[in-house]
Amino acid sequence: MIFEEIRITNLFSYFGQQVFELPTPTAERPLVLISGRNGFGKTSFINSVKLLFLGTSADMLQRVIDGTKLRPNSYLLGHGKEWRGIFNRRAREIGESDTRYGVRIKWREDQGTVAAERYWILTGNEAQHHLHIETDFDTDFGHVIDDEDSAEEFLERRLPKSVVPFFFYDGEQVQQIAEANREGQLRQIERLLDISTIDTLDEYLGRAISKWRQSAQAPEIQADLKQLEGQKQQSEGQLQSLQAKRDELQADIDHEDRTILRLQRKNDSLRAKSLQRDEPRLRKQLADTREQYEALCLSIGNTLPQAAPLWAASPLVQQVAAQLAEATHNPNQMLAEQIKEVAQYLPEQLFDRPMHSSPPLTDAQKQHYKHKLRKLFDGLTELPSGGFFSLKASDILDLRGRFDYFRQAERERGHLADDLKTASRLRRTMQDLQAQLDALDNISPEEQEDFKRREGEIAEAAQRRDDFMRQMGGVDTESTNLQIQLDKIKTEISRKQTEQVKGEINSRRIARARQAQQLFDDYKKRLKDSRREDIERQINLRFKSLMSSHGQIDRITIDADFALTYLSADGQEVGMANISAGMKQLMAHALQWALKDFTGSLAPVIFDSPLGRLDRSHQHNLLEHFYHRVAHQVILLPTDSELDIEKYRLIQPHVCAEFRLENADGEHTKVITNARMYDVETA
Repeated sequence: MIFEEIRITNLFSYFGQQVFELPTPTAERPLVLISGRNGFGKTSFINSVKLLFLGTSADMLQRVIDGTKLRPNSYLLGHGKEWRGIFNRRAREIGESDTRYGVRIKWREDQGTVAAERYWILTGNEAQHHLHIETDFDTDFGHVIDDEDSAEEFLERRLPKSVVPFFFYDGEQVQQIAEANREGQLRQIERLLDISTIDTLDEYLGRAISKWRQSAQAPEIQADLKQLEGQKQQSEGQLQSLQAKRDELQADIDHEDRTILRLQRKNDSLRAKSLQRDEPRLRKQLADTREQYEALCLSIGNTLPQAAPLWAASPLVQQVAAQLAEATHNPNQMLAEQIKEVAQYLPEQLFDRPMHSSPPLTDAQKQHYKHKLRKLFDGLTELPSGGFFSLKASDILDLRGRFDYFRQAERERGHLADDLKTASRLRRTMQDLQAQLDALDNISPEEQEDFKRREGEIAEAAQRRDDFMRQMGGVDTESTNLQIQLDKIKTEISRKQTEQVKGEINSRRIARARQAQQLFDDYKKRLKDSRREDIERQINLRFKSLMSSHGQIDRITIDADFALTYLSADGQEVGMANISAGMKQLMAHALQWALKDFTGSLAPVIFDSPLGRLDRSHQHNLLEHFYHRVAHQVILLPTDSELDIEKYRLIQPHVCAEFRLENADGEHTKVITNARMYDVETA
């Protein structure tokens, strides 16, 4: 793949249509220089090229804001004040309905010429995506490919998304390649070496085995499995939807957190300005007052008796004591109690015990006279109803003694009242001190208004964040319940599949397929061992040709999974954190060079800031030995501080084209063709 033309339209800092016409590289001159100052459009260039092959993939969405994965629409149009989106701001302001935002690359490959364009048309806040490909040779999809899935498949066959990081580099990716011990990157290396193809064969064999096992089942079990598989797919789809919803809520929560932090920092700066003289004194005074208040509250709580309400309600206690005194001095009270005692035993003594009258009274007569006696006694013992007059005299005397104690406890009431007043005063003092700390009297009225406005915005953002968090809690609960249901379905599928109802033919097929899987696994291991040894030998050779300053790293080893280990001269492992950024860059270039020796060049290689982090000696090594040999076509994006005239002389014999980027205001990158960085003849 050799790029012939790159056309960027209204993306990033490129306003309108900007074109790079690239000549055919040769073995001696494979390099293209695109120079410019920081912020002039070099990173916009490499991101535009990535965009054609990756689209709005996860890798593009995760690399914009550290720690945040944007949604595709947010990546295109912007995410608050932290990300303005990939569409050129000036083009959006003009806002014509047919304005395109995209990138088009024309390249030549063995079969012929390809022109691929990925672009968007913006309508309101909705971006409509298009991917269009044209070829001058026959393909599985025809000469013109407008179907999005087919076009994506066409690009994937040319340059798989998983290996794009090995061809288009910025500074951060160079560091990641040097630390290539992560699972995803190790799979990329396997794919570059055509080892992952064996995994694909193994995957297809696994699918075939699963199909044969199902076809060997009895019809009723096949029906059950089909139904369970449908339920499984439905549950997995629902889980994916919930996860996507959760990711959106998390992105919203992160945005509100950053908004709150930004507003709080601004208000904190105003508080610091207002209280820079008085704050230490006020804070100490507030701490001392709070300590006194808490100690007093603890003392009150420890000494307060259960009958404290009676101490506090002195008027009520006085009123009750007066009524009790009145009840104890009432002579009728004692007489009434004595008459009641006589009334309880007199009827029984008269009518039920000997000696009886002659002639004897009938039972009816006895009941009649007993009733008359009770009525007589009731009249004699009648007292005012309710209140303390319904108590016995002994109970009234006991109650009066208890209330006399509380009526006379003036000293205890005084101590309690004094403590409570002191606590109240300390609390008001704390409130006053806190108010002084929050006061903004020392700043201008305009700043006070800004402070209050931001406080309101902080409260609104916190409310929105809390709403998002509540929604996330509901999503998590729903996901948990759905996962439990899915696990049950998977368990049932596994149980069904273990039932031994297999046909003889399919059983033999399964056995042979498993033998093939074992053969592929053994072959992959032998192939990886062979490639590993060759790459390890080659990467050490290339690293030594690039590294010249010191011997911190004597040798690089590669294990069976292509993880890199760096060893010192005495065989000790050198920790990744102990290696400088410049040395990591040299190791990454050595790895890329070694891989190119075995895989050839699938695509052009682009380096943004190619000489960053390196000292002059190693910069010369790269310029003299590396860049013009690493691929058939190499595009370098240097600044003038990276590539001075001395270094330019080293690389100029290998350059086939030069461009310079101009961008006066950050929104209008212009491409200057045939613009040499330096005039070597006159310099």
